[in-house]
Amino acid sequence: MAAFDVDPAKVAGRIDGCRCFAVEIMESTVRDLGIEIAIVTTPPAAAQEVTDTLVRAGVRSIVSFAATPLQVPEGVSVIDMDITAALETAAYIAREAPAALAPETEVEADKAAAPLMRQLDTLLAGGEVRLDELARCIGAQIISGDTCPQRIVEKIYAGDRVSDLLNEASDRTLLVTNLMSLQMIRVAELMDVPAVCFVNGVSPEPEIIAKADSAGTTLMVSPIGVFETCGLIYQSLAAAPAATQSARA
Repeated sequence: MAAFDVDPAKVAGRIDGCRCFAVEIMESTVRDLGIEIAIVTTPPAAAQEVTDTLVRAGVRSIVSFAATPLQVPEGVSVIDMDITAALETAAYIAREAPAALAPETEVEADKAAAPLMRQLDTLLAGGEVRLDELARCIGAQIISGDTCPQRIVEKIYAGDRVSDLLNEASDRTLLVTNLMSLQMIRVAELMDVPAVCFVNGVSPEPEIIAKADSAGTTLMVSPIGVFETCGLIYQSLAAAPAATQSARA
């Protein structure tokens, strides 16, 4: 185990018992120690360079707290830990979620949001909703996969944890996520998820769009955050389910 920092006051010392090295020798040290898992906590501007260095040194899995998408080659995984998303979830629950859905005790943000997801699942269970209908109700722009906007959705998954997505996803799931990365598109392809909705009005990079096109995954971008997006879907389905749902074939 090793830590790396640019602060001379920390180099050659120990942080909670972990030896801290200069970032300039990170590549050779990681390679010599045989490290395969790394945690990135740098500012966004430095995160990609640090990630590239770790990959060259042999790291195969990265947990990232950097508030930016990281690009890695095939065979290397990135697990994003988005503090902003957690705060956004907590703010939505506190500010806008119906009282019946609010948590009674302090829990993790993703667990606090679970009741809203269950409510959406209940509303969707009564029928089938098309992707283009969902896009309209949240004001989202479909930017890829225009040939299949009428595909049917029976479940919403809102979150950033790949492990949870692997358990929850199906070929009729809409994934709503903060994590604008190739990793999410690869997981969506693996699980046959028909559509991914990114948020906050930020358009994905061309390579993400290209990957989605090749995988046959519809991409859309919501102008608001994850749980605001789910809140609009909830309000739309709850207010007029007959108008937003299609009859089963």
